[in-house]
Amino acid sequence: MRLGKSLGLALAGCGLLAVAPSARADEDASLQDRLKDLEKQVLELKSQLGARETAEPLSVQVEKYLQEQEKGSLWVDRNGKPLGKTIDSMWFTMNVRVRPTWSKNLFDLTDGVDDEGWMTLQRSRLGVGANLHEGVSAYIELDMVGTWGNSTTRYANDGGFAVAPTVQQAYIDGLYAKQLGAKTRLGRFEMSYGDEFVIGDRDFFQAGLAFDGAWMSKNYEGHGFSVDAFAVKLVDGFKNPTTGTPDDSVYAMGVYGNWYGSEGKTGLPGGMQPYFILVKDQADVPGVPGGTTRDVSTLGTYWFGDKATKDQGGVFWNVNLAGQWFGDLFWATDSRVGYTMSSTKWMPKFFGQFVYAAGDHDNPGGAGYNPLFQDVHGRFGYADLFALSNLMIFGGGLHLTPVEGLTYGIEFRSIHTARDFAGGGDSNRLAFETDLVVKHKYSENVDFEAAYSLVHWRSASNTGGADDVQVGYFNVVLSF
Repeated sequence: MRLGKSLGLALAGCGLLAVAPSARADEDASLQDRLKDLEKQVLELKSQLGARETAEPLSVQVEKYLQEQEKGSLWVDRNGKPLGKTIDSMWFTMNVRVRPTWSKNLFDLTDGVDDEGWMTLQRSRLGVGANLHEGVSAYIELDMVGTWGNSTTRYANDGGFAVAPTVQQAYIDGLYAKQLGAKTRLGRFEMSYGDEFVIGDRDFFQAGLAFDGAWMSKNYEGHGFSVDAFAVKLVDGFKNPTTGTPDDSVYAMGVYGNWYGSEGKTGLPGGMQPYFILVKDQADVPGVPGGTTRDVSTLGTYWFGDKATKDQGGVFWNVNLAGQWFGDLFWATDSRVGYTMSSTKWMPKFFGQFVYAAGDHDNPGGAGYNPLFQDVHGRFGYADLFALSNLMIFGGGLHLTPVEGLTYGIEFRSIHTARDFAGGGDSNRLAFETDLVVKHKYSENVDFEAAYSLVHWRSASNTGGADDVQVGYFNVVLSF
């Protein structure tokens, strides 16, 4: 700015000298003196201008001028630079869920205590991400869960929505991605694998599951195969020599493949996803000095496909199969096979289901198979009451689609233990289950689901005289 003023004064002075009339001998002497002073000032300004140009090139002066202008930008980074100079783009995500839920006997399994009633659950998530110029991006997501109202007071709603936000995800993508030729992620993130039979985000339980560690994905297009690898920390512990049972950290490492070209390569229809997961558990067993828990190694595959088209019916299948080793060999499956009648009104979809999770070989009734990080609620009522361990289920169902985006379903299941358990008498029968569900894609951003589940105990001796359990809910989700 000062440069512009100096230049202007210099030019003005030169112009004034150029147009000034020559003094006549009889003019006032004071005018002559004033002209001499003005000429002197112009020469001094020109001298200063030359010195400034030598000290600071014009490009530097222009940059300083632009920096002065940038101070007035609305969005700047931590260094005061406009965001446009730091990032390529930004994006926002939001997910709001409200779920009024009615249940009876869900908490105590008996009519002896009246626990029938409504509870409205709410979960909200808000995220923001940014793509940087260097091909790196960052994302952070806040998670807030709670219920409507507050049971601590009768008349005052003093805490129903007073929920503290927590960081659900916070990660950096793209670090050394070019050098590795793969996608990379570092931080806290969600994962979902194997139709959520192996790893899911457990969203339905109001406590989303996220992992802390590193993840990498590489695609081999020529072979129709991609592979993900991750290494995460589950428990952040350390040796504590002051106690008899110090805790150590627990880690999980896994490789998950996706052979999307398997049908073309082998002729086997559908897609195939093999995987291996190791849970390295160094935590000491409480109360047993020197005793440690066992590492869990899980090897399995997910095979899926659907041959139905819009106009022609076809078979669909969804097969999860896993073998597991931690002292003994266990295995588990959750498999469905069905048929879609595409050319029939309402597009009926029939399916049969078989679920099995091994029990403890050495201790009938023991836990057996470890379900790792599964999202089990998708299996409805029994999943909320029984862990997917020492369990066997036979099921079937029918789904109808009268219009696109709307589905009605009814499902039946017979639930058993895989092995007899202590106190269970001479039968491993547990319960019958009936599930009704309606799903509606209201719009691109709004989903609705209503469901009702009845678990009817088959043998009172198995559950100590438990009464039927009923659960119904309306689930509304808005997201973008």
